Amino acid sequence: MGGFQQIGFVFTLLVVSIAAVNRTEDARTGKSLGIFNVIQFPNTACTGSSGLNGTCYTSDECTAKGGVSSGTCASSFGVCCTFSLACGSTTSENCTYHSITAFSTATDASPCKYTVCPTTTDVCKLRIDFEAFSIASPFTTLTTDATLSSAAILLSQGYKTGDCTTDQFTVTNPSGTSPPVICGTNAGQHIWVDADSACNELNFNIDTLTSTTRSWTLKVTQHNCGAVVAGDSDCLQYLTGTSGTFASFNFDTTATTVANGATMQHLNDQYYDVCFRREENYCSICFSPGINTVTTTPSFGVSASEAAAAAQSSNEIKCGITEFYEDYINVDGLHVPVATSSSLLNAAATDFAERVCGQIFAVTAAATTAVTACSYRVPFKWGVHFDDKEVVLAAGIANLNNHDTAQGAIGFYMNYWQVACA
Repeated sequence: MGGFQQIGFVFTLLVVSIAAVNRTEDARTGKSLGIFNVIQFPNTACTGSSGLNGTCYTSDECTAKGGVSSGTCASSFGVCCTFSLACGSTTSENCTYHSITAFSTATDASPCKYTVCPTTTDVCKLRIDFEAFSIASPFTTLTTDATLSSAAILLSQGYKTGDCTTDQFTVTNPSGTSPPVICGTNAGQHIWVDADSACNELNFNIDTLTSTTRSWTLKVTQHNCGAVVAGDSDCLQYLTGTSGTFASFNFDTTATTVANGATMQHLNDQYYDVCFRREENYCSICFSPGINTVTTTPSFGVSASEAAAAAQSSNEIKCGITEFYEDYINVDGLHVPVATSSSLLNAAATDFAERVCGQIFAVTAAATTAVTACSYRVPFKWGVHFDDKEVVLAAGIANLNNHDTAQGAIGFYMNYWQVACA
């Protein structure tokens, strides 16, 4: 009886000892898991070793999401995960690239569609940067028969100069008006488009029966509602900084001279605003053609000349009112710079313009020399109004019935700079 009690006592001690050991191991395991739990990092933006922007994930997360590890981030606890996606892909990542370095009409799909869905319900905007963009140019054939009347020109050629008749790039906007259709040469351009709970589609519709060099790289970033910097919802483009350049779509900004043609023809059906963030302590914004020397044609040509075959400017007297001046630029309060604010207050009404068009950038009508023009009106905006009717005469032909000559169809490439408050 006593022996049995002793064995039971020893057994009880053994059970207690094992339980104690288990509690110690559990404590150690808990401490170890706690250490690993501390090593966490936010999925912030990063720049990969490839030069592409990405998102910081763990290596396993990057692989699961279909990304490519490109260098490290988060003190080497994460990898910079980049996403370069093919036609037909769907993604909800924050920073993605959609690229074809050389489109093949034999093997690449058309339309080439990329679907971008919001990362979170708080996403309000997409910014699409055209790091590379070259597809077929718009229709650019010019009429060369100087004997044709305006009616005959329309019948023989039609209102299609500037139409994207071969290739088109489009972006859907589930919650509003979609951006205009574009084509041609647009590297360095960008657009902002609304995004909500639905997905946006980026479409390249390529005419595979037409042979031309095509390539593109689009960078798409998503922006939360509380952090959107693109001004109001009407801004298709949004520029920051005190100075820079901007251009209409299909204007080759690498050119040093101006000549209407495949890479310097403004597109039809373009209605949008280019917006400029007003920088702190700056009160006005000024514009002048980006190309404008004594030996070159200025890089501004929107609609017909005011009253002659030679290049001239026009303003709201005709811009947007009469048939051959329906393409125009709108900048509220545009005026030629003056010495002092009092000079501006005493300026005549003819020193101001709300609309400019023609083949010379100027505030007054029938000017033959391009000028610098400024505005104090905020917000700073450059409004583009290009209609769907474009007929172009070849250079050197008389300005029959005020149809555009070639200079009036190039679009614009402009300098801008902000002026500090006095």
